[in-house]
Amino acid sequence: MAHRKAVSVILTRDPGSTEVYLAERSPKLRFFGGFYAFPGGTLDDEDLQVEIKNAETVPAHWLPYLVAAAREIFEETGLLLAHSATMPDKEKQARYRQALLAGDLAFQEILKRERLEIDAADFHHVCAILTPEFSPVRYDTQFYWVQVPDGASPDIWPGELVRGEFYSADQALAAWRRGEMLIVPPVIFMLQELSGHSLEEAAPRIDDYAEAYRRGKIHQVYFTPGVQLVALNTRTLLPATHTNAYLVGERHLYIIDPAPSDPGEQARLWDYLDDRLAEGCSFEGILLTHHHSDHIGAVEACQKRYQLPLFAHGQTAQKLPQFHFAGFLDDGDTLDLGEAPDGRPGWKLHVYHTPGHASGHLAFREDRYGAVIAGDLVSTLSTIVISPPDG
Repeated sequence: MAHRKAVSVILTRDPGSTEVYLAERSPKLRFFGGFYAFPGGTLDDEDLQVEIKNAETVPAHWLPYLVAAAREIFEETGLLLAHSATMPDKEKQARYRQALLAGDLAFQEILKRERLEIDAADFHHVCAILTPEFSPVRYDTQFYWVQVPDGASPDIWPGELVRGEFYSADQALAAWRRGEMLIVPPVIFMLQELSGHSLEEAAPRIDDYAEAYRRGKIHQVYFTPGVQLVALNTRTLLPATHTNAYLVGERHLYIIDPAPSDPGEQARLWDYLDDRLAEGCSFEGILLTHHHSDHIGAVEACQKRYQLPLFAHGQTAQKLPQFHFAGFLDDGDTLDLGEAPDGRPGWKLHVYHTPGHASGHLAFREDRYGAVIAGDLVSTLSTIVISPPDG
């Protein structure tokens, strides 16, 4: 699968600021609609044709990303990240922006008309992140930190973005944990590293994480607080290539569907789980949605490695006599998750018996944010209809 080249810009108001600009993506967008993210977008062919001041100070392959960053930021926020002896006034900039958004004028032409220069010195590289391979749409994104020009402020015109605001990392994460805003997964880990720090201080740690991801470390993916998606390569039905395992909980975690049978993929899973233990989390047990081989490949090894009890529906257990089950789950059961990520007590994981794809199929719903772990009831790539007697 080809990777689309993209750029994302982390805007701050001054070098030591602990606040960053987050914009809400339109709910109509296919990719992370309704989520908050840093502004940015994909590269265009014209981004290859713009000369940049101080270009010799950065790697040559970064130059189109800098042009794309300046163009996207102008489109999305109205900030003109370029320099001229006589800058166009705000009214003229607004007309240029409108023409650019309408497709009536290229960004390159705006730069030429106003003798504007993009300066590489304005853009500070933070990291590069490649969307995990389980995603049907993958982006190779360069993240840059840019300080908002003096006297300017972002101005969202509703379209691809609907609103934006400067947040401290702690403010944004608290709102996310309260369920008040959705945040794209890469930004979650960046905000966690930014907590209590300026971007200048946090950038090296963010880059370390991103480099580990590019070397094959499993991405920490939250689509909702308290539920981590762990996509693992398995022998599943094509065109799908991965099965989703999940960690549910905040400090006390249940592992759902440890899937891979391949030793190398299992090693990646152990590395991910060991990181959670190092953070002070504990594992309460393993839960299975159903018995199919692409959901259970690491169950026995996971039980032995972490000394964990195993739970599933009774009909699932009957089909897996090689495993030792500590107990059986059925419709209406609940599991205690402790405190929710926002500190609310009494957080529960509800169990639903959902036969169809498999006679003992279970789905799980956590009751703070309403996230559902549906097993193989829903698929975005392959069919859930299989050969009898299930399916």
